[in-house]
Amino acid sequence: MSREKTTGAAGWRGDYLALHALIRRRRNALRLTQAEAGAAIGLSERSYRDIEAGRRDIGAEALFRLCAALNLRLVPAENRQDLAGFEEP
Repeated sequence: MSREKTTGAAGWRGDYLALHALIRRRRNALRLTQAEAGAAIGLSERSYRDIEAGRRDIGAEALFRLCAALNLRLVPAENRQDLAGFEEP
């Protein structure tokens, strides 16, 4: 059974697109350029831009480095309710 069938219409694709949008919003809120964000995680501006646009996958290590650089946390879905009422940093 495919993951889409087990997680609903949006499923993981919705989370995937939401993650890229969150990364872009957070970078903009911190007033970082794509070049600066890419450099913070050891990527070129072009590679970073492709990640943010959803044209390139981001590996786990780069994702965690990016979250640290943008002061974001990855939270498992089952723990999201525990964070209700909290705002993004």
